[in-house]
Formats: sequence, C-alpha cells, structure tokens
Amino acid sequence: FIGGGDLGVDMAGIDGEVDSTEFEQAVERVRQVTVAAGKVPAIAMKDPGGVRRRIEQGFELLTYATDLRFMNGALNHAHDEVRPV
Repeated sequence: FIGGGDLGVDMAGIDGEVDSTEFEQAVERVRQVTVAAGKVPAIAMKDPGGVRRRIEQGFELLTYATDLRFMNGALNHAHDEVRPV
C-alpha cells in the first residue's frame, strides 16, 4: 500500500506533493514488486483524476481522500450549521 504523501515526504521532505519522474518511477517500482510477489497493488489518492490514472496504471485497490479531508469537511459543515446563530 503506497501512501503518496508518506512516499513524497520520504523522498523529498515535502508534503507529498511530488510531481517528478523519480516519484513516478518509485510508485511504478513498488507496483511491479507488489504484483511480482502475488499481492494486490494499492495506493491512496486524493482526486478523481489520480484515481483513474492509477487504475489505468494497474493499481487494483485505491483509497480516495484522506482522514484529514473527511474531518475538514465535517468541521466545515458544522461551522456552516452554527454560523447563522
């Protein structure tokens, strides 16, 4: 299971916002090794376009968004509900 943010931090020390050849090569290498080991390649994605691209690449298990996104959405909803008071 690849957490793109985790891999990005490991590779570049940033918040996983890696858009580089090296990052893509690492993702593909992990996918290939996973398949060769008879396992299901999995990756976390944060946008629908990324999900489609990774499915086309051969990933079979994908998670969409992150815990933080869900919590942020819930907090924004609660704020909107309370704001008029």
